[in-house]
Amino acid sequence: FNPTSFEALAMAMPAASAKIFASIQSIIDQAESQFLQAQHALRDNRGHDASRILHTMRGSVGTLGAQTFAALTLQIEACILEGSQQKIDALMVEATDALKQTCSLAQQWLSRQQGLADKHHGSE
Repeated sequence: FNPTSFEALAMAMPAASAKIFASIQSIIDQAESQFLQAQHALRDNRGHDASRILHTMRGSVGTLGAQTFAALTLQIEACILEGSQQKIDALMVEATDALKQTCSLAQQWLSRQQGLADKHHGSE
């Protein structure tokens, strides 16, 4: 997770901070269910659907700076095209860990931002 761009945007447009934070929260909230959908698609031999979901997630979760997750999803998509099920299984485990780490770090950052906002509003 890399919050630098979000912090810069929030500083440049303080009025948009709540929307920025809500967007990040939405990505975090949807990530697990989207990834489960990709896992189910793979299990059901619907590689095309899994690739589509992973591609979408690479874009959304990628905005959080999830470089490891993004790289893993690219590898998974390549393995789907090759039909390398054993590689797919191992990469999906790694991608699960990377996704959990990214979402956890993003959630911690959001909590800190909320704490800072609460302190700021409390001092007015």
